[in-house]
Amino acid sequence: MTRRSLFVAGVAALAAAGALVVGALLSGDDDELEPVTVADVREGVARLVVDGRPTLRLWVVTTPEARAAGVNGHPLTPGEGMWFGWDELATSAFWMRGVAYPLLIAWVGPDQRVIRIDRMEPCAEPGAECPLYEPPSPFRWAIELLPEDRDASGLRPGARVGMRP
Repeated sequence: MTRRSLFVAGVAALAAAGALVVGALLSGDDDELEPVTVADVREGVARLVVDGRPTLRLWVVTTPEARAAGVNGHPLTPGEGMWFGWDELATSAFWMRGVAYPLLIAWVGPDQRVIRIDRMEPCAEPGAECPLYEPPSPFRWAIELLPEDRDASGLRPGARVGMRP
């Protein structure tokens, strides 16, 4: 075998291996997402992963104070979301007091799958009676995002979600 044919064979083998790696990364296989708990993350920023694909930048809030402040503590811009995490299954309702723009909320179960996505309307009027948005069942996480980011995020009922730094 000539030096040139060895080189061509090597390049072909590398290309095939690269294609396998890229295919595995893009496949969205459920095995790619490690289980995530509140202990795994700290307050700060992470990347939302939906069905194996990185999507929105997430502001991570895990303390009772940060969860209470929600987007009032950090308004969202396009391409961002907010991840609310609990150590145990939660049944907490959400509201939009002081928020001037609509949001979607994705309720995520203990299996890291989206249970349901609800639209939450703004409630910025001082003294207004703001509606409560109840989860469909006990949940582990809640992810808030702007309605215009839903398609780009890939969030939908049944989608498997995780986070990466």
